Amino acid sequence: MGKHKARIFKSELGIEQNDAELLKDLILSSLPDSLAEINFSDKYGTRYTVNLKIRIFGKESVLTTGWIIRSDENYPRLITCYVNT
Repeated sequence: MGKHKARIFKSELGIEQNDAELLKDLILSSLPDSLAEINFSDKYGTRYTVNLKIRIFGKESVLTTGWIIRSDENYPRLITCYVNT
């Protein structure tokens, strides 16, 4: 995470760098109940946005996650994640 994102994750959700695996698990467990919106497609693949309601350490917030399914692949890759403030 960049310094600004790290500060936002800490202030909004109490998440620090050593909580990365926990955040990953929360994101993955929230995906099945969330709607993916197609942003655009180009020669590199199709990009999607998924907003996830996350609750951790007694705090709750919405994360916006960005994903790509590359043109030569059939599975999504996380490309960005940030807290909606």
